Formats: sequence, structure tokens, C-alpha cells
Amino acid sequence: AKRLLHTPVLFYYYIKTFIFPVSLTLNQQWIIKEVTFTNFFLPLIFTCFFLISATFLNIFLFIKHSKFSKTILFFSIWFIIGIIPHLQLLPLDVTISDRWFYFSSVGILGVFGVFIQHLMSKFSKYQLLIFSIIIILSFLLAGRTFARNMDWKDAFTLYTNDSNRAQNALIE
Repeated sequence: AKRLLHTPVLFYYYIKTFIFPVSLTLNQQWIIKEVTFTNFFLPLIFTCFFLISATFLNIFLFIKHSKFSKTILFFSIWFIIGIIPHLQLLPLDVTISDRWFYFSSVGILGVFGVFIQHLMSKFSKYQLLIFSIIIILSFLLAGRTFARNMDWKDAFTLYTNDSNRAQNALIE
């Protein structure tokens, strides 16, 4: 039952890190000792909002644009299948590991791709603006990937760098 307290904050962490990857670490160990607004209720609100929005987006695209419905449903299921094992429903060695989200991120990227394709077809006169925003975001995320790759020279360098970012007995 204590592991279920982690579920909303884990979901929130993975989505937040996907959208805005500031501090990436090899793995993290979290223990929620008491329920507070910031470690349970705020992530729970975000998780509910995210899942309800995704559900309504699926329903909207299914009703309005049946050509997108199968694709967005496929990537939504991909995301759900990928995220569920990492929400601590069954105990794992560590609480968070950024690399665990790689599989699920393909589902989110697929949903975003379908949504952008829908926007491009609906607002064809803004295609250049939408494409420019996508290119800028891609360069920003590529820069973050480059910065994270600079953390790796060997395992010791990576662990030393990550130990400065998060308290973790395994990394120490």
C-alpha cells in the first residue's frame, strides 16, 4: 500500500522530465514517509488531468477524424503499456530511472506526432510556424542530450556527476 503513494509522483516525474529534462540521473531512490500536497496531491491532480485530457483527445480524434483514431489509440496503448511497470505497483530495484521511460516516450511522441499532423492539416496556413516551433524544440532537446552525453566518459565519471544531483546510496 505504501508503494501506491509513489504512483502519482512517479507518473508526474516521468512526464515532467520528458517535457523539460533539467536534471537527469542514472537512478533515484525515493521514500514517501507522509502524504503532503507537493508529493502526492499535486502530482495526483496533474496525473488525473493528463490522463483525462489524453482520453478526451482520443475520443475527439476518434469521433472527428477516424483516420487518426487507430494511430493515436495505438500510441496511447503503447504509452500505457510502457509506463505501468515503472509506477512501483510491483517493487523495483530503484524508484526512478530515466532510461525506463524510453519505451513509453515513443508512445507520447507518436501521440504528439498525430496531434501535430492534425494541426498541420487543419491550420495549413500556419504550417511554417508549427514546423519552426518543432525545429526549435528539437534543437533544444538535442542540446540537452548533448549536455547529458558530456557527463559520460566512463562509469565512474557518470556516477560522480549523478551523485552530485541526487542522494542515492547505490550511486555512492
